[in-house]
Formats: sequence, structure tokens, C-alpha cells
Amino acid sequence: MTGRCRDLSGFTLIELAVVLTIIAITAGIASMGVVSLIGNGKDRGVEAIDALRSKAIRQGQPITWEDTVGKRVVRFLPDGRAIGIGVNAITGRPSPTGPQNR
Repeated sequence: MTGRCRDLSGFTLIELAVVLTIIAITAGIASMGVVSLIGNGKDRGVEAIDALRSKAIRQGQPITWEDTVGKRVVRFLPDGRAIGIGVNAITGRPSPTGPQNR
């Protein structure tokens, strides 16, 4: 009898399934955390915009805010309006330059 001994190497199907399941669970947990962080950041941004608008109204003079990352400039006027230069102050979407009502 000519017996050949083959050295088997690699992963079994069960091992692969276990690893993929662990990766999927970890990715699901991580994505929930990222979504939560993004939501908190947006809430803080809206609060900051509201605070600047209120400050402009309270002081009776315009206040200018400049975003150094996105290169946006917003001027809050004492009457409660915001003038966005290239970007809407509230939604962050492109808009024509000029007064933007809330």
C-alpha cells in the first residue's frame, strides 16, 4: 500500500463562520457608537448656532462666526437673521448669499 500523508492546513468552515460572526457583532456595536457620536456633535452645533444668534440679538450688534475647517462664514444679525456666505447657516447646505430666515 502506498500511503501518502498529506499535511492539511487551513481553516475549517466552522472556524471561519465563528470569526465572521465575531467581526459582524463587533462592527455592529462600533457603528452604533459612531452614529451616537455624530448625533451628539450635530446637537452641539445647533446649540452653538442658537447661542450666537441669541448673543447678537441681546447685544444689538452683528456677530461673525468663521468655520476654519469648512471655510464657512456666517454673520448673525441683531434682528435674528443669519447671512451665510456660500452655505446656509442652519442646514449647512449650499445657498445663495444673502439673508437666511430661520
